[in-house]
Amino acid sequence: MDSLRDLRPISPYRAIRYARGILDGLSVDDRDLESRVLHSLGEIYLEIGLPYLALTKFIDSKDKSLAKSNPWNLISIGNVYARQEKWLEAKNKYYQALDVFSRRSQDAINNINGKAVALNCLGRVEFSLKHYDDALVFYKEALDVRRGSAKYKVFQRSLSGSSPSFIGT
Repeated sequence: MDSLRDLRPISPYRAIRYARGILDGLSVDDRDLESRVLHSLGEIYLEIGLPYLALTKFIDSKDKSLAKSNPWNLISIGNVYARQEKWLEAKNKYYQALDVFSRRSQDAINNINGKAVALNCLGRVEFSLKHYDDALVFYKEALDVRRGSAKYKVFQRSLSGSSPSFIGT
């Protein structure tokens, strides 16, 4: 997965071939890896402007996933709809992802990141619809989610000390 992530921005078409090679070599028991590779393929297809293929890969990833609900997959499907300017469908997927992240533990970094990303995506949709006040509310809420994390609070407290913690965070 790391090699696939590294290859994606450099050469998306080589990354597609590499991902297909991974999928061809998987056994039936590797459902989790298959789901993650399919999700990466969907992201690549979305980046190169093939939203239909991206959507099919995200749906396949959801079907293969061992997790009951994968909110990151919902965000990716929302991104496909947003790319096609289907704003209502995109908002629906982003709200579904936000609901899943909100129900989970509030301290987990993955949930903090996911909640902030879902809120930013909702802000982007509202901005595209020229609902600037609503977009600003979503963007501010996303920033508050990030600022509310324990890691950020420790970093803020460390700024008054001689050496800041979590440099670059």
